[in-house]
Parts: sequence; C-alpha cells; structure tokens
Amino acid sequence: MLSFLLYESKVALSLLVLYLPFRFFLKKETFHRFNRAVLVGTAILSFLIPLCIITIHKPMVAPPVVEPSIIPALPNQDSAVLEQAYEPWWPKALAMIFLTGASSVLLRLLISTLSIIKLIRQGECVREDDGFRIIVSNRDIAPLSWMNCIVLSRDDWETSNEYILTHEKAHIRFNHSVELLLVDMMSVLQWFNPVIWMLRVDLQEIHEYEADNAVLLSGANRNEYQTIIMRRAVGKKGYSVASSFNHSILRSRITMMHQSKSPVIRKLRVLYLLPLVCLGISLQARTVYVQSGREGVFIEEKSEAILQEIVVVRYDERSASHEEIRHGANLEPVLATDALDVDTMPYCTEYFAFWLNERLLYPKECMYEGTVWVRFTVGTDGQVSDIKVIHSICEELDDIVVKLISKSPTWVPAKKEGNPVAVQLIQPIEFHIRTIG
Repeated sequence: MLSFLLYESKVALSLLVLYLPFRFFLKKETFHRFNRAVLVGTAILSFLIPLCIITIHKPMVAPPVVEPSIIPALPNQDSAVLEQAYEPWWPKALAMIFLTGASSVLLRLLISTLSIIKLIRQGECVREDDGFRIIVSNRDIAPLSWMNCIVLSRDDWETSNEYILTHEKAHIRFNHSVELLLVDMMSVLQWFNPVIWMLRVDLQEIHEYEADNAVLLSGANRNEYQTIIMRRAVGKKGYSVASSFNHSILRSRITMMHQSKSPVIRKLRVLYLLPLVCLGISLQARTVYVQSGREGVFIEEKSEAILQEIVVVRYDERSASHEEIRHGANLEPVLATDALDVDTMPYCTEYFAFWLNERLLYPKECMYEGTVWVRFTVGTDGQVSDIKVIHSICEELDDIVVKLISKSPTWVPAKKEGNPVAVQLIQPIEFHIRTIG
C-alpha cells in the first residue's frame, strides 16, 4: 500500500506542475474545445507519467568505492517478535486515511449518478430527437444533460425551451458528461489534492462556454439568451456529474460571450507541456549497471543484498604442482545496496551459512578454485527459487552449489507494510585447494 501512496503523491505533483501553466496561459482563451483537450490530457498524463519508468543500462567500468553490505543469514528467531520490532505504524495510518477519503468521494459520486438515473427513469420521455431523449420531470430542477438524455422540469418544457434544448444538446454532442465522469473517477484517487478539484471546476466552466457558443452559433439572439440563463440561475437543484444549464459561473459565461476570439497562434502556448512531460519522465529514470565483459548479467540497484561469504577448503594429499590448480577468473565487482527496500529482512529457519558449509562437497577430482556467486529468490512463501550462477568457476562446482541451494530450508520471507514480499539474495561461496606434501 505504501508503494501505491507513493505513486499517488507523484500523481499529485505531476498534476500541480502540468495544471498551473494552464491557469496562466490558456484559461481565458476562447478556443474551448482545445482547452478541454488540454485539461483532460493534463489529468490523464498526470496519472501516466509516474508509470513511465525508463531503465538505462550503464556499463560499470570500475567498481564503486562503497563496500557492498554483507547481510548475514540469521538463526531461527521468533518471527512475531521481529515483526513487532520492525513494522512501523504510520503506513497503516496513512492507508486508512487515504481509503476513508477515497471511499467518501466514491460514495458521493455513486449517489449523484444513481440520483440522475432515478430522475431519468421517473420522468416522462416526451420525445426522441436526433438521438437525444428528452425527459420531462415533475420536480423543480434546472435543465441538465447526462449521456444522451436531456432532463427538463415541467415548467421549462411547457414554456419557451428552444435555447435550453440547443444548449443541452451541445453538452451531449461534445460528450461533456463523459469527461466529467472521467475526472470524477480521478478525483476519487486524488481526493486530497486541491488541484484536481480546481481542474474539474475549470473543465465544467469550459463545457458551459462551449455550449453557450453553440447556442449563439445557431443564430440565437445574444441578449435574449442571456436573459433566459439569468432567469434560471437561482433556486434550482443541480447534479455534480451532469452538465447543468443552471451553473454558478453566470458572470464568467456572460463575459465570455462578449469576449473577442483569441488569436489561433496562442494555441502554441500549450507547448509548455513538452518540457514538463519530458522532465517528469526523466525524473522517473533509473540506472542499472551492467558489468563490463559479461553481457546480459546485471544486478539492479536496490534489489538484492549479499549474504555472508562461505569458504570451502579441500586438502589434497597428493603432491600437486601449482600449475595443476586452475584458478577461476578474477572476480568482477558485484553491485549491491546497503539494505533492501523492505521493512523486515528474510532469514532462514536454520543458520544458512552453517547449513551450506556443513553440506558442501568439494569433489576430489576437481582442480578448480575461486568464488562462485549465486543469486536466488526467497519468495513470499519462504521457498527458494530462480537460482542462477552469476559468476562461475567451472560447471561441476556450479551444479553442486545450485543443487544444494535448491534444497534450502524454508525461509521467513521479507515483509513490507506487513505483507510478505519476494526478494533476491546473493550467496558468494569461495573454493580453495590446499595441498599436503
């Protein structure tokens, strides 16, 4: 859950960075459809940018100065005691606060949507016109549109309603209710972020500007139309997920109707999005170091740790010359981090270093010595899997190590936010031959 909350914080930051320039550069312009696309695109991009993680593979020319951490395998301990000692309380508190807020906003959205559906079902469908359903309600409500339905009160239907219908049809034609529903769903996840609510208000304003403009383009008298919207501006109930004729931004709507058209060249101001999006994606980039000379073998930062090294010595009674002993290649640097991104480390139910040392057999006929490095995964069930040799001496010793680790005792898995998580560990095993005589 903590990872999801981190993602949500990145979304909130992206929304802030992408939305504020819109307020300064585009909000007061008259190209309404373009501004709609910018606002909806801003909201969608803000949720996508934190997911765009670019991985850069970088050759590791020289080993880092920092020593890799050695994380010893722990002997059997009481897992309940360890969990109590290392499991912090604040991630659960944050998760509870987030879920409470999100649930409240979602509940309000569902209630508003169900209220509109109920209103449509209880009303009288008086006409279907160009794919639009016109619903007349006996309730005293402001004219509204939702999906392909236009809902009018009985009074509005029986009096002059030509301008009202043109206005609401414009809302449906431009899919305004779909856009509002999309932003409302995003608001559930970003309920704590004032930017998403500001964006929603701006989007709803643009919807009204665009519908008003459609009425004027149909040949309506501007003064007569303004008189109608002012008469209906007070005292009628609206619905948050619907496009309502009765909107609180009356002064802004009238001002926009009198405003001259913005020069098309000002649309180029939207180019501010390009550097901001590129910056957001670049901040998500991560570097993976690839060891030079070993293609395809790399260890990601913050993904694995090195266990205590095991040393296996074989004493050979034969008189063997130095030339007979074949030394493994010089060990290339292995990158590891000081700690895994977990709350509690995994540990073996037996002392893993001792368990390995006790069972490793050094074949008498093998004349190779050096260090074998093995990577393996401790899963959420405590079982060892994905065993892979990342630095080899010879095939014979590699096979012995892999087969033995595959029979490892059960581990107590690592935990993050109280949940078991799979992690990768690296086990170095050094083989030495000592001759007698």
